[in-house]
Amino acid sequence: MHLYGSSSERYVMLKLSIAHKLMRFIGHTNIPFKRGLLSRMGINNIHENYNFEVNVRNIKYRGYLNQHIDRNIFFFGAYAENEIKFLLKAADFLRGVRGSVIMLDVGANVGQHSLCLASKVDAVHAFEPNPDCVLQFSSNLNLNGIGNVHVHQIALGESDGAAELGSGLVGNNGSRSLRWSINDADNISVSVRNGDKIIEELAIEKSGFCDKDELRNALYPDHVLYRLGDSDDAEI
Repeated sequence: MHLYGSSSERYVMLKLSIAHKLMRFIGHTNIPFKRGLLSRMGINNIHENYNFEVNVRNIKYRGYLNQHIDRNIFFFGAYAENEIKFLLKAADFLRGVRGSVIMLDVGANVGQHSLCLASKVDAVHAFEPNPDCVLQFSSNLNLNGIGNVHVHQIALGESDGAAELGSGLVGNNGSRSLRWSINDADNISVSVRNGDKIIEELAIEKSGFCDKDELRNALYPDHVLYRLGDSDDAEI
């Protein structure tokens, strides 16, 4: 990642204080307990809606500093980095044993995971009901010219229908849920599709899914893999 790699990033760095520049420097080091340190320095108190563009694993990423996931990407280089490392390793493993890999990103949010995995798999089907997240996700796909990631603006559930997407926490689009809301006035209606049906419609053969025990034993024995419906197969 280049500290001053793009015009939009230079713009943000000029807006930030010296303290914020120092926090970003610390966030990109291997200093122990850096997240706790930056939290005490006020990383979570940034409410200005600064735009930025950075490189995440050779992917151009545009985001907003007042959003939790984007703030982590800007200051630390990635959000949920260990998950991304696991998925990259899983994709390489599956490529070696099965030849082709299709990734299902359920609850994709702004798409950081899909963006990072796109070059490692044949296709990604990302499911995200939040229109604001879908807009940002799609914009970053276009920015990078990525054509094998397919974004579906729906939620997955047990049956087809509609549901209320809750308000979530301020500054954290990823916290929006179909199960709870802080401010019902900010709820929006979203489409819900049965997960098994949508997999059939996309012509993804569940028999080709990697067995969860096979993947777990090859990678991390204590990692819990998501299962789709009543299937005993693992979703990656």
